[in-house]
Amino acid sequence: MTDIYGYTAAAPLYRAAGWMQVIPLPEGRKTPPPAGFTGRSRKPVTDEQIQLWSQANPNANTGIVIPEGVLVLDIDAEQGHQVKADGAKGISKLSQELGALPATWSSTAHGIDSPARHLFYKVPEGLAWKGGAIEGVDILQPGHRYSVVWPSIHPSGEMYCWYTPSGAFASTLPHISATWRHCHGSGWTICASPTICRTRRN
Repeated sequence: MTDIYGYTAAAPLYRAAGWMQVIPLPEGRKTPPPAGFTGRSRKPVTDEQIQLWSQANPNANTGIVIPEGVLVLDIDAEQGHQVKADGAKGISKLSQELGALPATWSSTAHGIDSPARHLFYKVPEGLAWKGGAIEGVDILQPGHRYSVVWPSIHPSGEMYCWYTPSGAFASTLPHISATWRHCHGSGWTICASPTICRTRRN
């Protein structure tokens, strides 16, 4: 995976792994996403659209729009982030009360030792969460945000990488169907601690 760069090369790999809503982002940046392909009323990304985007900017960054049945915890850390709260510390405190979160696939541009990362979990379809989890931790879900992923380049110049549930550098992409963990057990129920509100969408 280290010899692949840009949206044109990455998009087909994500589609083959089941991540169908793969969008381009400006090279070296996180925003803006292409209009109309994020949010609750997003248009589906087609092979034809990917081809058009790839022709326009083959070296674009890559984002995946969060599909149904997936929840992502976006954990900020004090180091390297201009944030009001350290989400990594908050998660650590909650884990003392509820037990550790299940190990899972994660994505970050800040290196293997950084707690600042996106944690990917499977959840039942049809659920929605209100607002962030705790201070310094946002919830990415269908209709709300997207995840910037490998082989994108962070504004700092670092490359995003995937890490396996064991914490090792990943040499393959996580497959959406069967490679990462349900977020339950050890006191956590679908990532819904007393500070994480969930509602069922109509």
